[in-house]
Order: sequence, then structure tokens, then C-alpha cells
Amino acid sequence: MNVFRISVFLGILTLLTTQTIAQPRLVTTGSEPSFDRPVDATENALIERIKQNNLNWQFGLSFFVMNPQDSLRRALEDIGSPGTGLGFLFDIGYYFDPVPVVIGAQGGAAFFGDNSRTFYPMVGPFRDTLTYESINTHIPLNLYLRVQPNILTWAYPYAEVVGGVTIISSSLVITRKHGEIETSTSEGDGSSLWQYGVGAGVMVKLLDSITLPNELHRLLLDIRCRYMWGGSTRVLSTTINSDQTYQVASRSVPGADNVHASIGLVFQF
Repeated sequence: MNVFRISVFLGILTLLTTQTIAQPRLVTTGSEPSFDRPVDATENALIERIKQNNLNWQFGLSFFVMNPQDSLRRALEDIGSPGTGLGFLFDIGYYFDPVPVVIGAQGGAAFFGDNSRTFYPMVGPFRDTLTYESINTHIPLNLYLRVQPNILTWAYPYAEVVGGVTIISSSLVITRKHGEIETSTSEGDGSSLWQYGVGAGVMVKLLDSITLPNELHRLLLDIRCRYMWGGSTRVLSTTINSDQTYQVASRSVPGADNVHASIGLVFQF
């Protein structure tokens, strides 16, 4: 009798297990629920639906090249500064998905090289280490309005208008080391200019990160180019002389135009 009961119990359990596995899960795909797909197909359908989620926020970090044009480039060359700046940009934007419009803000810095010289003056019976380091920096701060369509979640070409201010800074750091004692002083000067421009670029999807049941994050490669028109300003540079003195050179710029090119990563969520 016990063997018969165990056999009946195992038979019922096997039947229930078989029925449970065979029943497809209920998945809503945006239209009518589907009961007639295998489990792996319904999971794929769910993933494809999640990929269509609206992602409203986007953050980006880019490698940035600033190429001054015309009078700005000539002024930089006149004071011995490199004609191209390298740096980074960070931006944050709100995407009105599914409306293809983005508003955002952006900031960063481009470094136009440095001029560093080290001297070893005698101070009594000992030699000090005296270092002069000058740095020229351009800091763009912009707002932008962008038209950014979504092409099948894989590509986001865009065109934009940009406006803001660029801060142009020249700084000098003087460091003196006497034995184990190190002291430093710094001097700086700068100017600023208003700027506006237009740009175009494209973001291409690298990967989607999906957490069931409904969470989506997206990583994209962003390539962009801008042309910026700027107002009048002045640029500065510090020259370090062989006799341990220094002088500041300055040039006026009637119009500070720039070409900005960048490549980086954008994170949408």
C-alpha cells in the first residue's frame, strides 16, 4: 500500500511539473498578451520592449581638442603659445524622448601647453631648486539646444546651437625647495569672451544594460564637431628668462573663433 501511495504521489508530481514547464509565461509586449511563445522567445520580446524605454537623462565625458582660428591663432603664436589646446569636456543634458530635443550644459578645459624651467641658485653654501611653471588654459562653459532623433535605439545623429562664455587664463607657479623645506607662490591673470556657435555629431550605441523587469541604461560613443564665434578678448602668456626673471606677454584679439572637436562616452538612463 505504501509503495502504491508513493507511486501515485510521484505520478501526480511529475504531471504537475510537466504542466508547469510547458505553460508559457505571460508577457506584455505593448499589444495583446502572448501565451503561445516559448520562454526564451518571451524573454527576448521583453528585452526588446525594454530597449524602447524613454531615457531622459544623459551624462558625457569627452576628450576635447580646441583649434583657434584666424586672429586668435595668430595672437597665440605671437606670444609663443601652442596653437592647439587639448583637454576634456563634461556635459549633462535632458532628453525629451520620444520628442527628439535635448537641452544641456557643458564645461571643461583645454590646456595650451606649459613652459617650465628649473634653476639651482646658490644660497650660502647650499643650492636651492627654483622651478617656474606657466600654464595657459581656456575654460569653455556653454549651454546647448539639440535636435537628436533616435534611430532604432542604435544611432542618435544631432545638430545643435551653442552659446556661453570662455575664460582664458594664464598662471605662473614658482616653487622653491631649500633642503627639506618647499614653498610655492602663484600669480595669474585672465580674460573672458562671449561665444556662440553651431555643431553636429552622432552618438552610436555601444551596449545596453538591462535589469529585469523594466530597467534600462545605455552607453554610447559620441563624436562631435563645433564652430564657435567669439567676441574680442586678450590672450596672455608667461615667458621665463635665463636670469630667473619672467615677463607676461599679452595680445588683443578682435574676434576669437574656434573649432571644437571631441570624442567620448555618453551614459543615458
